[in-house]
Amino acid sequence: MAISTANPTRVIKRPIFSYWNGTKWKDLVSFRDGADTKLTATLNEALDDSETAITVSSSAEFYTGQIIKFGTNTEELEVVSITDGTTIVVVRGSSPETASSGADIYAAVSDVRRWELIDSLHSPLMLKAIINNASSHPFSNSGGTSKGPHTGLIGDFKHIKLRDGDTHHIYFYGVAYSVDDSFKIGMGQVLEITGYDFLQELSENTGLNGNAYLLDNDANLIKQRAKDELKNYKKDLDNRSKNE
Repeated sequence: MAISTANPTRVIKRPIFSYWNGTKWKDLVSFRDGADTKLTATLNEALDDSETAITVSSSAEFYTGQIIKFGTNTEELEVVSITDGTTIVVVRGSSPETASSGADIYAAVSDVRRWELIDSLHSPLMLKAIINNASSHPFSNSGGTSKGPHTGLIGDFKHIKLRDGDTHHIYFYGVAYSVDDSFKIGMGQVLEITGYDFLQELSENTGLNGNAYLLDNDANLIKQRAKDELKNYKKDLDNRSKNE
């Protein structure tokens, strides 16, 4: 049964797909032309090419892990913490640039194209996602530069999650079971990712009394009840024979 499907903007305003790189969660996002990536906050200082604590008009729109850039600059900065209502701390890009006070701030947007959650009885929750992976040099003679920005980032059993870009509510958390990097007519270069959640972790949990329990999806309650009734019947016969 598909519980969430079709165009993600109809279900989640800005779904964001993330993966665990061994140290922190990284979002699959990119910058696109258009006012939808522009924040209402602006740069509130003259930015040099080395500072990491940056003053903005308001920090309300920022979150840890967010990728931003200033004005027409190409440098991409990662927000690592929010100090107060007007200060953010960032990791600078590989080629730091300066920016003037009042510069516009742009945030990278989600590269999720389509997604679907499939919930089947006795099976972990399945996620099927199509991620935009457009290359900036698709016709390059070099295999490395012709690949998309997300190529090679996600392998089998890499931890992944899907969350709402506004509320950050997590809709899926699990591992990638297959990743297909290919070109699709009508979509371009994309990643097709299939993942499963951590339903199996329930078997490792403990109850209130500290006793572990197991989940058996193959259990047959009718057969088990018949076995229990036969066991009780034999026990009853043994008790009767002892009393005679």
